[in-house]
Amino acid sequence: MNKDLIPIKEIVVKARISICESCELFRPTIRRCALPPKGCGCLIDTFGKIGKAHMLGQSCPHKKWERVTTEDLIELHNQIVNEEL
Repeated sequence: MNKDLIPIKEIVVKARISICESCELFRPTIRRCALPPKGCGCLIDTFGKIGKAHMLGQSCPHKKWERVTTEDLIELHNQIVNEEL
């Protein structure tokens, strides 16, 4: 991944984690979504380490957040750069 996109990826990851943490299905003590059938059981993050929120190609089965492509990251990067100008 282009080093310029790493901070953008972190923005996406933090936003995803925030969305999950505010969801009624989130189980904070185990950092995952409730188990099926109510939730999906996704491991969101393991206290700041890798989990589904860090996997850009993944989406939330409950439609809380979508998958992100490299092109999406580039577009977001360009929007941020243009706002700073």
